[in-house]
Amino acid sequence: MRYRSKLIPLARKQRPGYAMKGGRASSITVHNTANPNATAANHADWLNREDTKASFHIAVDDVEAVRLIPLDEQAWHTGTNAGNTTSIGIEVCEFTDRARQAAADANAQRLIADMLTGAAPPEFRTPWLALAHVRTHQSWMQYGTTGKYCPRLLLPKWSGFIAGIEALMDKEDNMYWLIIALFGTPTDAGAYSDWCATQGIAALNSGVAVIAHGNDAKSRKAEAEAERRGGVCPWGRVLTTQESYKHFSRRTPYTPAASETLGECKELADYEARFDRIAALLTQAQSEIPA
Repeated sequence: MRYRSKLIPLARKQRPGYAMKGGRASSITVHNTANPNATAANHADWLNREDTKASFHIAVDDVEAVRLIPLDEQAWHTGTNAGNTTSIGIEVCEFTDRARQAAADANAQRLIADMLTGAAPPEFRTPWLALAHVRTHQSWMQYGTTGKYCPRLLLPKWSGFIAGIEALMDKEDNMYWLIIALFGTPTDAGAYSDWCATQGIAALNSGVAVIAHGNDAKSRKAEAEAERRGGVCPWGRVLTTQESYKHFSRRTPYTPAASETLGECKELADYEARFDRIAALLTQAQSEIPA
């Protein structure tokens, strides 16, 4: 799934520009668009074009998740002041094609799991929230004693939808993260790499950049320390597996074990390809840093 942003201009009614109550969201609210066959891009274009007091933070379809309002700002999506001022609104697109709808629902589950675990790009992350904070539009009781029947396609299978998010989060708990930290000088990068070693965090030093690797706690610690030292982690944390990282760090091709299933082989092969892209990004980033 692709993540991208197309922020609504602050001058529009649909982006009120107020900070979330308390400074950050306390829940995530799931909606269905009730606009069959309109994609996330279609909804993003509409909200950037119109001037209406209705909006949401993220639209997700079978291809991508598009962020329209920063997650620390309010949006008009629950029909209640309590919801609008505290909750992140996610609109799941609707399709008459069953396969596309299944893919959109799966992407919505992946989006929320990544937001909660911190595996999403930085601007999509909400790691202070838990699965218990994910709720329906209907739960806001928009009409006083009842709530709007929304998300209309997900309400009949809501428990399964939540269980799918939980399964993704459980899988991510057993996986590892990479971060690429960029520094102003090779000396700064070297000092950071040395610090990683003292913390038991694997790190590859490459000029003014360091690729650090660890479990959830270690990777968060490494990212925070890099930023504390004046470094920048432009791509956030990238989810991976320990075994695949070992192959990447040795720059050796991935060879599946005889006991691996085809599904496992494809999964690790995908990680290898992802790391190739990271290596290319690292090379590009270093070439763009002024001498």
